[in-house]
Amino acid sequence: MRMLLMIVLASLLPAVVDAGPSPDLGAHCMAALLAKQAGRPDAAVSELHAALDIDPNYLEAHWILAWVLHDRGQKSAAIAEFAQVARIDDGGTYGRDAQKTIDRLTAPPPPPPPPAAGRALVALTFDDGPDPNLTPKLLDLLRARGVKATFFMLGPLVKRYPAIVKRIADEGHEVAVHAWDHRLLTGMSAAGVRSQMDRTRDAIAAACGVTPRVMRPPYGGHNAMVRNTVGMPVILWDVDPNDWRDRNSGTVRRRIANGMRPGSIVLMHDIHATTVAAVPGILDDAAAKGLTPVTVSDLIGGAKAGSVWTRVKPRD
Repeated sequence: MRMLLMIVLASLLPAVVDAGPSPDLGAHCMAALLAKQAGRPDAAVSELHAALDIDPNYLEAHWILAWVLHDRGQKSAAIAEFAQVARIDDGGTYGRDAQKTIDRLTAPPPPPPPPAAGRALVALTFDDGPDPNLTPKLLDLLRARGVKATFFMLGPLVKRYPAIVKRIADEGHEVAVHAWDHRLLTGMSAAGVRSQMDRTRDAIAAACGVTPRVMRPPYGGHNAMVRNTVGMPVILWDVDPNDWRDRNSGTVRRRIANGMRPGSIVLMHDIHATTVAAVPGILDDAAAKGLTPVTVSDLIGGAKAGSVWTRVKPRD
């Protein structure tokens, strides 16, 4: 439908130029289409903005701009342009198609399927990032091995390094909430906990277009108020190598190898070079044990908000 409308639009633009009060409108849109097809999105955006400077309600310019932004991965900006199309052409072909696209882009992701029976799964998790130097190195290691992990991130670092957050999501890892500033949630009010969650979740979604589905409280601290407030499953761990304290790659690897078993959730921190250096050996040890690393959501399945997880008991 999208391509058909683009073709129709291209065929009609000369007529629009002849009929309209400002030939520049159609000329800018035609130039934008040609630039888009030539793989020059920046030029296309410039032409479309020029058209909209002439007529801010020019339907065709909003429509093409929405798709250019969509194809560039600028989800929020694309949604805003589709909303303009839906407003200007309310009830029309463009408007209906724009609204359908908005609905698709804003739909929540489906819950992951429950783990397959008999599979030996383990979740490798990393807290307190992203780190501008170490997290990209870790992502390189995981990509080379085809392994997915889960990253529990802090809000200010998410805002400071959004490109790293986007890379985490784009490469199939799970983005998750730690907190805004690593404060102990049990010492806060419900409103304070809610603020910690909302601000961090919104920052992650803005950075990568993916809304987190799980959280990990700083220091593992939780109580009934925290569980009832966070609005997500609470992810703890059953394997803790104390990598924050003992900065030795061999020690970290050995402790994880000794504790890791089917259904384990392994706690690590991607802000320590010694931890990142231990990851290749940890992956070797997981493979030797017949364990497949997956994201936390893949491990726990469709868990309820407020449920607490330290390990998933394997299915028979």
